[in-house]
Amino acid sequence: APALILNQVTDLNIWVSLVSTGLICTFYTTVGGMVAVVWTDVFQVIVMLGGFFAIIIRGTYLVGGVDKILEAAYNGSRINFGDFDPDPRRRYTFWTFVVGGTMLWLSMYGVNQAQVQRYVACRTEQQARVAIFVNQLGLWMIVTSAVICGIIMFALYEDCDPVIAGYVSASDQMIPYMVLDIFATFPGAPGLFLAAAYSGTLSTASTSINAMAAVTLEDAIKPRMRQLSQKKLIMISKGLSLLYGVACVMFAALSSLLGGGVLQGSFTVMGVISNPLLGAFILGIFIPPSNAVGVLAGLAAGFAISLWLSIGGAMYPPTPELMGVLPSSAMSCPILDTNSTINGTVLFAGLIPMAPEHPNRFPIADEFYALSYLYYGIVGSLTTIIVGVVVSYLTGPTKRQSIAPGLLWWDLSKGQSFPQQPDVEGLRTDKLKDKRVRGTKVFIEVGIECENEEPTQRDNITGDCSNLLIDETYLPLESETSV
Repeated sequence: APALILNQVTDLNIWVSLVSTGLICTFYTTVGGMVAVVWTDVFQVIVMLGGFFAIIIRGTYLVGGVDKILEAAYNGSRINFGDFDPDPRRRYTFWTFVVGGTMLWLSMYGVNQAQVQRYVACRTEQQARVAIFVNQLGLWMIVTSAVICGIIMFALYEDCDPVIAGYVSASDQMIPYMVLDIFATFPGAPGLFLAAAYSGTLSTASTSINAMAAVTLEDAIKPRMRQLSQKKLIMISKGLSLLYGVACVMFAALSSLLGGGVLQGSFTVMGVISNPLLGAFILGIFIPPSNAVGVLAGLAAGFAISLWLSIGGAMYPPTPELMGVLPSSAMSCPILDTNSTINGTVLFAGLIPMAPEHPNRFPIADEFYALSYLYYGIVGSLTTIIVGVVVSYLTGPTKRQSIAPGLLWWDLSKGQSFPQQPDVEGLRTDKLKDKRVRGTKVFIEVGIECENEEPTQRDNITGDCSNLLIDETYLPLESETSV
């Protein structure tokens, strides 16, 4: 998105702006890590809101006030809270937002590594709850501001759609076009919007890069290379951030070749990838008979179906009539051809953007492929759950008594209390600060030290040395002391 805007504002080649954006994001994420990501996110939110507020204030003034904006929006059916059409092919209805949108955001806030990483970074569960609440306030402010900017944009160009008139080639370029238009006499104002757009994308990209590097290090490398020092782990983490940053730039370059817009692309990726994962968590938390084979089979099926649906939708985009696209007008646009003698206007009226013609269009293209992209997440989650349950029963369901307490929602809903995860760092400091053991592996578990013994499974009743391994450390120091 910011690469596109930079190209629109400065005429800089889109590939140059894309690579430069990726390098900036990768650099500060690699060098600064989690701390840099969090603090840049804070600053970037302020910049984003500043850009939105500037557009809202200036746009409202040019249209003639809030009343004029609302009148234009209502007359053009741009504000409609009563569209209860159940047709899943309609892009934006009450049901697509409530049902489809809920599943998409549930996958984002429930199982997405980038979000969960921040929850567990909080000191207490209460702090995590407060962080989520503050996040929701910020999210609502940003989404509401974006919606208001869209309504103002429609009111400004109610009778002169820049896409139909040919001023811009895609709807993603509408906001940059409007900013350059309304702030033409305000030096520096377009730069503020450019900074706001960059802030939004850099915030998301840096969070994703940092999260992928962290989960790869913790789940794939550390369990297999326990002998690595902290310094080496930090270097590996930085290398992973660099690797994922380069990969993000490459995928961004590929995504620029696809149609549908930035918003649709981002929600499509969420539905294809995150929602099958949400289905796997639902299997594990709510369906006790689920087993590993069933979950893996469900994940594969959910991902395959979602990917097939998204690729089909991109290759055979639905017609505007199926999507419920509202008509636009360019009746009052100034003519682009100065040699024309048509009284300064181009007579476009009530035009609807047309989908590309496909001579060999299959019937499935107007049914299955035409499904609203906000429903991709539901398809992925339901496929994962259904296939997971069926395969689990066919391969031997998990027995209820073999599931450790606290892993199922049913246990938590009954108000049962379970042992809290110990503060490993505190245990390392408090329990072992006076103990020096050369070449002895010490396992730290619920405050109990077990010399040369490898715990395997947690005993929630006795808390003895057969408990689950929480952490381990080697203490090769100067003097030998028996534990």
